[in-house]
Amino acid sequence: MAFGSTEYLQDRTMNWMPQLSAALAADGTVLGSVYTEKRLSIPYSSLSREVIAAVLSAEDKRFFSHHGVDWIAILRAAWRNVRARRIVQGGSTITQQLVRNIVLRDNKRSISRKIRESYMALLIERQLGKRQILEAYLNAVYFGHGLYGIRMAALHYLAREPWEIDSEDAALLAGMLKGPGRYCRCCNPAIGRDRTQWVLGRMASNGFPIRRRPLGTSTRRIVRRRTLDTVFPATVPYFLDYVKQWLLGSYKSHFPGRSLIVRTSLDAGLQGVLEKICRDIHIEGFVGRVACVIQDATSGFVRALAGGVDFQIHPFNVAVNGTLQPGSTIKPFVLAAALELGISLEKTYVSHPLEIRLPHSRVWHVRNYQGVYRGEITLEEALVHSDNSVFAQLILEIGVDHLAALLTRLGLEAGPVTLAAGIGSLARGVSPLKIASSYSVFSTEGFFHPPTPMISLETEWGEKIAKNDEGPVLVFSSSTAGSIRRILRDVVVRGTGALSQGDNAIHAKTGTTDDGSWYVSFDSAFRVLTWVEFAQRDQPRDYEEKGVTAKSLAERIWNLLQSGSYCSTQIYGVFRGIDRLSVRDLLWLEDEFA
Repeated sequence: MAFGSTEYLQDRTMNWMPQLSAALAADGTVLGSVYTEKRLSIPYSSLSREVIAAVLSAEDKRFFSHHGVDWIAILRAAWRNVRARRIVQGGSTITQQLVRNIVLRDNKRSISRKIRESYMALLIERQLGKRQILEAYLNAVYFGHGLYGIRMAALHYLAREPWEIDSEDAALLAGMLKGPGRYCRCCNPAIGRDRTQWVLGRMASNGFPIRRRPLGTSTRRIVRRRTLDTVFPATVPYFLDYVKQWLLGSYKSHFPGRSLIVRTSLDAGLQGVLEKICRDIHIEGFVGRVACVIQDATSGFVRALAGGVDFQIHPFNVAVNGTLQPGSTIKPFVLAAALELGISLEKTYVSHPLEIRLPHSRVWHVRNYQGVYRGEITLEEALVHSDNSVFAQLILEIGVDHLAALLTRLGLEAGPVTLAAGIGSLARGVSPLKIASSYSVFSTEGFFHPPTPMISLETEWGEKIAKNDEGPVLVFSSSTAGSIRRILRDVVVRGTGALSQGDNAIHAKTGTTDDGSWYVSFDSAFRVLTWVEFAQRDQPRDYEEKGVTAKSLAERIWNLLQSGSYCSTQIYGVFRGIDRLSVRDLLWLEDEFA
């Protein structure tokens, strides 16, 4: 479609407007909103006459008589600019503003932009009716505070729908169009009031009747409801960020262009576990980054996720977007690749310092943690004790091609795979969520379950769009998965993953890198991953409990999971009380707790 064609303009103005969507937990309770721009579009027929009158009076009183460009307004503005010897007035019509904001997306003042803007405004007036243009404009325009469109502005600033607005309300909103940051009544009360009165004066001079709501009446329909133990969660925004990324990647044809209901896999109780843990370590003084993921042991559903201790403090979602070196968490896959090639678990290697000559005269120095070497040991023992020297020898024997293919099937593509991948060094790193999901092959007999936050997707009015039915992929044999699973149990019983308060009947693998520590674990119900950043480069990296480590964090989580404490509403107050869900119902939640 050619840029500048009427078809392009119609598509951009009428069909490309991001909308607000709602995300629900697995039990149907509201989690929050998901959006790229916070907007709820409405048709022209839902606008009150007062809104239309106020907007036309403030922005373009000859809107219904010109053909996209108001030459009278342009000449008047040019004369005033010449007299002032600077630009003091623009003269753009509503149609031109729509083209600038939606099509050109360019607010730089230049002659060339003004020419393109005027040309496209004339084109769009030939293609679309006046009501369509005004509808698109009022749904597209920015009202400050992250709000787009007249409906979001009316609900946020006035707690009313656009069809309920009287003349003074309409003048308040129309007055903000020139500059939301300057004329917002909540930020600049005096300037905002003056602007509102100016718009009311323009409405009266243009012959529009002024209608005011009788004193003491209210049309407020948003019902604010909350339980006494509800607090706005610090970690749920990480999950909502993940949902947004998922929709943008998998459902571009629906999101963000439609207002949707996303029924997610999140378990509010399990998220409450992470909420409590992250809050506790923050209170204890931990200031680094963390990532926590809880999934079903037998699927890819993400039941809880935290990409940091508090989204307001660390908005970067480490759990989903972090590119981290996996360290020793990669070793079970190296061993699985060897088993698939027929190498026995009982095969022995000598654990000792290595200096391996690589191409171009480089030397790869391989050392074990704390300089501990065990002499001749089997592959099984090497995984239990996470022996670097043995796994370096193993990757030399099996080669990198088979491991690279296996990692790709597990969703761990991270650039070219080298020999260093055998002990956990990848070219680009991987996210904690991908590592957690890759371990599904050990908890489900060799099947890989891709991670997903979504159960189903539908429109606000109940139209089904999609249901998550992505099946697992068989990566290697159940016998290989069973062998690795048995060893991962030994890692907890007598290896690097031993917990201070008993083994809790879980399977696990530890990992350390220059940046942080890993602990990946699972039982018959859940798969849990924790990653904790080292606060300082010289922080102790041993496996004893010194402050907050991935293992100590995982132990806190497992203690709550296996005691059933996550069912308590004292940990996490669930937002309840909505009978018929509408995306609009999210607004009471966000206004109350944001």
